[in-house]
Amino acid sequence: MKTLAQVKRIVRRILETDEDDPGFVSGVLLFSAATLRRTGVKPLARFTGYPRSVVEPRIRRLRENGVFRGRKVHAGWADPKTGGIAFICDTMIADGLLRRAKA
Repeated sequence: MKTLAQVKRIVRRILETDEDDPGFVSGVLLFSAATLRRTGVKPLARFTGYPRSVVEPRIRRLRENGVFRGRKVHAGWADPKTGGIAFICDTMIADGLLRRAKA
C-alpha cells in the first residue's frame, strides 16, 4: 500500500497542480480509494486527513456517476494512452464539473 505522501506525489505528477487546487483534493481521494480498495467516506477521510465535509460530496458524485460502485473504483486509468485523461475526467466528476453519460 502506498503512503499518503506517495499518493500526493503521483497525483501532483498526473494533474500538474499543487495542493491548493480543488482538483488535487479529488485526485488524492480517487487515487487513495484505488490504493486502499475502499470507497467509503470514513476510511478515505481518515487516510487523507481531509474533513468529512470535503470528502462526502465528492464521494457522492463519484457514486452517482458510477466511478465508485460498492468498494470498487471503476476507471480506465491503467491505459497508457488515455489513463491520464480518464483520471483528470474523474477528478472533474468528483468536483461536480462533469458527469458520466448513462449507457
